[in-house]
Amino acid sequence: MNDAMKRDILREYGRVHGDYLDGEGNREERLAWFGRFFDANYATLFGRKDARILEIGCGKGYFLKVLLDRGYSDLHGIDLSGTDVDWARTVFDLRSVCVAGAVPFLSGRAGGFDAIFAKDVLEHVPREDVGPFLEAARNALAPGGMAVFQVPNMDWAMSSHERYMDWTHESGFTRESLAQVMRMYFSEVEVVKVRYIFPRTPRERLSAGLVRRLYLSLYRFHLRMISEGAGDVWFDCREIAAVCRP
Repeated sequence: MNDAMKRDILREYGRVHGDYLDGEGNREERLAWFGRFFDANYATLFGRKDARILEIGCGKGYFLKVLLDRGYSDLHGIDLSGTDVDWARTVFDLRSVCVAGAVPFLSGRAGGFDAIFAKDVLEHVPREDVGPFLEAARNALAPGGMAVFQVPNMDWAMSSHERYMDWTHESGFTRESLAQVMRMYFSEVEVVKVRYIFPRTPRERLSAGLVRRLYLSLYRFHLRMISEGAGDVWFDCREIAAVCRP
């Protein structure tokens, strides 16, 4: 990959990529979605409200804004996209957000954070830089701290789309390979499925519950019939996350 072009894209990520993925939905709709996303996946993980929390790759700041609205106060974010950082600071008034690379930023803050969150970041990191990235994240955690690395799931039924939807993607992970890499730097590692379905009405709950479980059971049985062991693959979740402790 052309490193110079990748750097240029990441600097202008919001303008050339993120804005198009966001679509025409308004700010309130996006914020509500991130709220449901947080409640479904991470609400029980982040602990006390005064925890020092850093989001790597914070983009426009939607996730940090959700945390702020839920009472978390010591929030920080970094991103390579200046346009996204300006948006987060201007629209959401997130003053502790800045343009910075992860390793230089973390290296000067040993033990500085109780929680580090990186959503859809690790797949952008070149393989040779993953080790220094994770080592810096581990060293920046305070005693008892936690780091969460969320990535696209390469076992998902539409994984080829996730792998190639972004020109700056460098690699992909399954639950096995994500855990393998994390165990090199963290003593406690748990890989979990990330939920992207948030039913709100009785009809949606029925569809997401009984109907979906029935369909997945049939599809898993089909996989077992055509390929030994394939029924154990996590094909049913778009993203996965590694919850790590030093």
